Amino acid sequence: MAHRGDEIRVERKWKYVSFGAPKGGGKTTLAMTAPGTKLVLQYDLGSTSIPPGVDPKSVYVQTYPDSDHSGLKKDSDKWTRGKKVYGEVITDIDNVITAFEKKASEVVMHDGTKVPLPEVLILDGLVRLDNIIVDGFCAINNISDPGDALDSKGKVGGGVQKFWGRRLSNINKLFGLAVSLPIHVAALTWESIYELKDAQGNVVSRKRTPDIGGRLDVWGPGMFDGCIYQYSEAGRFYVRTQSTGEIERLGIRDCYNALPVYDVTIDSAKPGEPLPFEKVFGKLISGGGKSPCKNEVCI
Repeated sequence: MAHRGDEIRVERKWKYVSFGAPKGGGKTTLAMTAPGTKLVLQYDLGSTSIPPGVDPKSVYVQTYPDSDHSGLKKDSDKWTRGKKVYGEVITDIDNVITAFEKKASEVVMHDGTKVPLPEVLILDGLVRLDNIIVDGFCAINNISDPGDALDSKGKVGGGVQKFWGRRLSNINKLFGLAVSLPIHVAALTWESIYELKDAQGNVVSRKRTPDIGGRLDVWGPGMFDGCIYQYSEAGRFYVRTQSTGEIERLGIRDCYNALPVYDVTIDSAKPGEPLPFEKVFGKLISGGGKSPCKNEVCI
């Protein structure tokens, strides 16, 4: 559907990648404070908490515990990969896409759970999602490791490049389907830290980039509207939208008033103030416009 320029500002749904430390940076909190019914596809292992100010009844969390131990081998370092979790993950994504295509009122998850059609989709844990897909591909091809992939002539290891190419194509397709949904979409992942050291072992430079997996570290963020970095410092939580010499691949497409840093701390002493998602995306203007913030850090 084509939209007139002045309609884009009203109808835009935000699709973004957020990366930072594995925990404690506020990535999930920001996504959960988006308005509307939220479906969290939680690939990361662990528990989920609901941020203050968010109605718990508006949040639905689908987990994917690593319960398949059938491939463990005490006498080998090449355990058999399982496709149980892979099947659950792909089924749920397919069911979400299908529910939107059919204009259904709910999504039926792989375990039979029914959730309302979401207004926000959160892909929480892209590092483990990549691992799940690699495990699934190995199981489907009956190999223990990507390095064992066969080529068309049956040579062990000859099909490695094709294996990783298929994995890249499939995750690209998954991201493309998610970004095409008419809702807010947040993809959350960890940071990769690359350090350059001198001869004495001192760090002379450091780079932080999103950890999605191989070429996807670059391609993944490019498929979304934005890529942001989240971190905490001295008890405050921040969102960075512009790259620095150390933090790379940041930016929000077609937003000319985005400030470098937003303070998104939920302050109990300030009841009624905007929640983190509104603090960032509620102040962004597509196609230009004046920023409502006067300082470098928008509060």
